Amino acid sequence: MFLALKELKYSKGRFLMISLIIVLIAWLVFFLAGLGNGLSDLGAATLKYADVDYAVYEEKSEFTFSKSMISESIADDLLKEDGVKAVAPFGTASASIRNAGSDKEAASKVDVLRRV
Repeated sequence: MFLALKELKYSKGRFLMISLIIVLIAWLVFFLAGLGNGLSDLGAATLKYADVDYAVYEEKSEFTFSKSMISESIADDLLKEDGVKAVAPFGTASASIRNAGSDKEAASKVDVLRRV
């Protein structure tokens, strides 16, 4: 312990730089973890915040809404199941609208999301 304290006393700059690098790496990991959580929440927000008990996907859709298409006959069969009160279709479509401006520089794009 004595040797470590002596080393810290004479090499303050070196240990300060190493500590700063460790803090910056920890901050970067924290920042990227938050970004990853936010992006994953965005992708699952439709189901996460919907007031539903169950979501039904097509068998080979890999649990992706854009790949899943359920026919009306399956929806009717689901209504016949015990405890099912209502069945509603769900879909999303996204697009961008460009606001016309006097010049191309002033025109801006607006995201549009439609839930069906």
